[in-house]
Amino acid sequence: MAQTIITTPRSTDGRGDVFLREYRAGGLIYNNFKYAKGVKDLVFNAHDPNAYRVIAGPNTSIGNKRTVLGASHLRGDEVNQSTWLNRAGDVFKNSNLNHFVDLAGNSHPFALTIDYSNNPLMDGLLFFERGTGGSNSPVVLSAVDAQGRKIGKDFLVDPAQMIRNVNEAATYSQGESLHFSGSQTQSAKFLDIKRDFGVNSMAYLRITQPQLGVTYGNGLRFNGLLHGQDFQPDFKVIGTGQPVPEPATMTVLAMGALAAMRRRKKAA
Repeated sequence: MAQTIITTPRSTDGRGDVFLREYRAGGLIYNNFKYAKGVKDLVFNAHDPNAYRVIAGPNTSIGNKRTVLGASHLRGDEVNQSTWLNRAGDVFKNSNLNHFVDLAGNSHPFALTIDYSNNPLMDGLLFFERGTGGSNSPVVLSAVDAQGRKIGKDFLVDPAQMIRNVNEAATYSQGESLHFSGSQTQSAKFLDIKRDFGVNSMAYLRITQPQLGVTYGNGLRFNGLLHGQDFQPDFKVIGTGQPVPEPATMTVLAMGALAAMRRRKKAA
């Protein structure tokens, strides 16, 4: 099935704003988006907090373009955990694809819950990853209900099975002071809430790292990273509302209805 991501502008060099406009597939258009209330329940490696960042392109309209999770002694772009969570939450409140959570080396363990309790996901979500098929970026997505209970099927996102070449997104150096260092191509994956998670609605989305040897609800098994690699997903999630038919599909439906009306008149 052909899938298309439409952005404005179409692409950049990783410096500026890139807004999601539409996702198209199977004759349907998803252009009604749902945004999160915030994030919570962060799990991170306290020995290497600098691996957890929130970034945006240097020329974007995002106010805080570089945020690094810090330790007790803050330097450079480092902030405390409360500030980091606030800025990570901002990522999931807009459609700017050049604004995302960026994990660097040694980011194990990692987990984060995105809060959609104010507007539960019932139709779909788009998962964006900076990179195209990188073997160090798998994550597991899990549905959570309003009572905080995990429900349905876990979904292992395989970076190799995504829509490629969506956009160019910013890359930054490592350390407590970040410097823009170019861009990397972004990719995307659409998930249907009912089909892929086996639930009618989710109030929260839990993102975790996969466990070795586990086969997840979508049939994919995690066999580990390549030698010498660390977990380094760089991601953004945008929820979707109900889709609408593409204009061409509407035309076909209208023609079918007109033909049926003519047949009924002749029969009468």
